[in-house]
Amino acid sequence: MKISYFAFCQPLKQPGVANKISQMISCLKELGYDGSSYFSNTNRPRDRFIYYKKLVLTKADIVLVRVDSMGNTFIFFCMLWLRLKKTKIILDVPTPMFNAVFEILERPISLFGRMSRVFLLFIQLPWSWWPAHRILQYSVESPLFMLGNRKKSLLIGNAIDVDSISQRKQLSIWPAPVFKVIGVANLAFWHGYDRVLHGISQWLKKSNSCKTPFTVLFSIIGEGPELKRLKAISNELDLDSHVIYTGPLFGNELSEYLEDTHVAVGAIGIHRKKMSVAGELKLREYCSRSIPFIYSSDDPDFQSENPDFALKIPNDDSPIDLQKIIEWYELITQDMELSCRMRRYASTYLDWKTKIPVILDGLA
Repeated sequence: MKISYFAFCQPLKQPGVANKISQMISCLKELGYDGSSYFSNTNRPRDRFIYYKKLVLTKADIVLVRVDSMGNTFIFFCMLWLRLKKTKIILDVPTPMFNAVFEILERPISLFGRMSRVFLLFIQLPWSWWPAHRILQYSVESPLFMLGNRKKSLLIGNAIDVDSISQRKQLSIWPAPVFKVIGVANLAFWHGYDRVLHGISQWLKKSNSCKTPFTVLFSIIGEGPELKRLKAISNELDLDSHVIYTGPLFGNELSEYLEDTHVAVGAIGIHRKKMSVAGELKLREYCSRSIPFIYSSDDPDFQSENPDFALKIPNDDSPIDLQKIIEWYELITQDMELSCRMRRYASTYLDWKTKIPVILDGLA
């Protein structure tokens, strides 16, 4: 059976998205399917035309289409044609459309540009999704956009190819002179890294008075629209010696940087997009690498089992409680099997090999 994934994606600018799709295709092949993908790298009209042409001419038995908030109307007509060919269609919705409104409003474009995009989004839904056989959701969608789509929607956590991610040789040693915290992202306001900066500032004030025998270092890996604001905050709080901005890192360079990290930070500002549920890819990667992490929104793959290596913090704008995080890390790392348990958890609950049968159930 042939399965193809179509997405508007620029791999160099969206490495996380491209990597997710590539891992999914790899796992489809391991499971015996003929998997392939097609990326349209730009949003130029000619490229969009080629994208839609390839979509309607595909010979795949099942197509997965990554939802693009501005292209729902075109996808609707493509899906009608695909249904006439008896092709099964799965829509992959990375962000609830209602929450995409807040992302659009935060874009550094003109007011007219923002309002016109929001208007187009509202007039294209929910009817443009009706031809799909299944809709993958990673968070709770607004009832406004679920009209006629609720029964075919599947709320599911994101997934990764665990085997493709190298596991750390060992957990970072603690106690140590420096407690190392890391955040990896295409920096946006909903990552909430400003909460970490304010938390470090508060902790430093207390630790200086208590003469704590160690310090803390927060490494921010990546770039994006939030970078300038984060640098301004760290400068204002006088955190230059406690925060490092590395820029984007990939492959072995990133793996080496993560090797001696104590705790990773997920997106702890999801509530700023009016969301309470999310299935972050980065959390799954941290789990695979055996890096304990903090997160704030509900995650279907971690909430049910409540593993000790995932610390849930308040889903609000309050500064992180760094002392609590350090004490938590010290407690969980007393278990010498923690690294193996995290890797095993990732293989059991977070791998594409366990998710794909659920996604394709009744279609393949």
